[in-house]
Amino acid sequence: MSPPVFCSKCGQQFVHLRDLELHLVYLHLPDWIGCPYSVCSWRGDRMEEFENHLKIHSSNPPKLQKGQYEIYDIEYILYFILNQQQSVDRVAGYALDFVGERARELGKVEWLNDLWGIQGRELAPGDGMASVDASP
Repeated sequence: MSPPVFCSKCGQQFVHLRDLELHLVYLHLPDWIGCPYSVCSWRGDRMEEFENHLKIHSSNPPKLQKGQYEIYDIEYILYFILNQQQSVDRVAGYALDFVGERARELGKVEWLNDLWGIQGRELAPGDGMASVDASP
């Protein structure tokens, strides 16, 4: 059995690396998935939610390519945290820069008012999103 892994941001312990990756994505990084429809500002961090969201636009949504919905490359961001041992705050700052850049590219100015993509979500106490220093 492999040794446990820990979140460098909050100290939570995990048995499996994949669980740590999901924890980082869901709690410590901005949303990385965005609706490709120009009139829609939806964003999220779970593919299942995105697939359900697309049904709002079409009962039979088309198969999308990653570049059509990906705001930033989540695997690249996780690589920097897990393999390059960069701080979660620093890498989250890079991700926020990517969100801003993508928002401007797509003309989704509403994303610029909420780079994290968490407005309207209920966060558990202690999630700490507001306390993250987003400067690189």
